[in-house]
Amino acid sequence: NEKDILISTLNNPDTLSQPVSSAMTRNPETLLPSASLKDALAVFERHHVVLIQGQDRTFYGVLTPIDVITHLRHRVDA
Repeated sequence: NEKDILISTLNNPDTLSQPVSSAMTRNPETLLPSASLKDALAVFERHHVVLIQGQDRTFYGVLTPIDVITHLRHRVDA
């Protein structure tokens, strides 16, 4: 995630020439698209992102804490 990249780059500017695998989050947790926001928040306590993946392993996207905050803010603004 962006935090991993930022920290890696600040500590070593040559990081940007390294393979993506050197900066990525390993073994991210997945949730089904039907999972609740409460489920996502529980994952955020352990990881920075959640992969949204179907039971058939179809990839739907990445959910970040900022995505949830933006969603909740739009609900308040409505």
